[in-house]
Amino acid sequence: MATRTGRRFCMTVDVEHDAGPGWKTTNPISFLGVTEGIPKFMEICAPWNVKTTFFVNPVVLKDEGSRRTLLSLAPAQVELGTHLHGDYIE
Repeated sequence: MATRTGRRFCMTVDVEHDAGPGWKTTNPISFLGVTEGIPKFMEICAPWNVKTTFFVNPVVLKDEGSRRTLLSLAPAQVELGTHLHGDYIE
C-alpha cells in the first residue's frame, strides 16, 4: 500500500496468545493482545491506509473472541495468513 510519501512497504504482525514473564503462556490463557490490541492497532494504521498481513497462530483461532475480532476486520485493510512454530509440530 502506498504511504503518504509514495513509498511502499510491507506490514506483518505475528498474532499469538498473551504471554507473561519469560514468554510463558498465561494461566488461564488470554488473548487481550488480539481482542483489544488489534482494533487499537488498526485505528493507528487507518489514516495511513496501511494494509497489514496478520500471521495468526492456530491457538488464537481456537478462541471465539479472537476469531470474532479477526473476522470483523475489513478485507481491504488486512490479509490473514498462518503463523506456525516448528517446535509445536511433531
